[in-house]
Amino acid sequence: MEFEFTEKNKFGQRHPIETAEKVADALRRLDEHLLQFGTTEDRAAFDLACQQNSSVVSSSHKLMFLRCELFNVDLAAKRLCNYWTARLVLFGEEKAFQELKLETAMKDDMIAIELGIVKVLPNPDEEGRTICFFDPSLQNRELYTRESLVRCLWYCFHVALERESAQQRGIILCVYPRNAKHSHFDRGLAKMFSDSMKRCLPIRIGSFQVCHPPTFFVIIFPILKLFLGAYLRNRICVNGGSDEKVLKKLNSCGIPSSSIPEELGGEVVVDNETWKAWLKERKQSE
Repeated sequence: MEFEFTEKNKFGQRHPIETAEKVADALRRLDEHLLQFGTTEDRAAFDLACQQNSSVVSSSHKLMFLRCELFNVDLAAKRLCNYWTARLVLFGEEKAFQELKLETAMKDDMIAIELGIVKVLPNPDEEGRTICFFDPSLQNRELYTRESLVRCLWYCFHVALERESAQQRGIILCVYPRNAKHSHFDRGLAKMFSDSMKRCLPIRIGSFQVCHPPTFFVIIFPILKLFLGAYLRNRICVNGGSDEKVLKKLNSCGIPSSSIPEELGGEVVVDNETWKAWLKERKQSE
């Protein structure tokens, strides 16, 4: 069954118009395709996940990959297998097949996640996209490994995808490097982040908002664009100038002030105390 699509939005994206019948048909075709997809090695981690804990490869899990790839079954199968291959390497076999929860698969990464380098904001944009807020100035490499911080990124993106509209319409990645130093830029970490977003995680980036870039940003920006690839490069919006100008630009992109952190002139509190309270609530609810 073919999907119809919406008109392009302000970010140039079109979204499949879902019906229960078409979604069920796509899931059936994906399951059939996975039986013969790629090589045994390509499917090894996915097959192991099915054997170890079938609940983590449920229909709802597979649907995220179909939505990410606009219901292209072959691309969804490829991303799904890439995801499980990367998850096995990143988390190790002991944790890879556990649910991504703070007290299970993430229990050894609490130092990195409590720093709040990557946060999930409570309110979406006007189209229902979840907003993830990244402040590189909060990094402290002496406290955690690159891999631990990448696991935090994976966890936050999975939380973001709990909102169904974020699966369907994408997420907003809001980067706030105003207080960052050149030493905070980690080429290896940037590549690991971009590889996860481009090849593995079932996310569509609606827009990549860089707000209040520091002066050295002109040096690292070409490197970032190289890592991100053409698709993500086309989603980047660099917002400089006064606080009022940046806020107005975000508002014009469909991000209301009620969804924007106070650091950018909005209404959302994202300080350390608030973030730790959010983590405590997550632990209780997971």
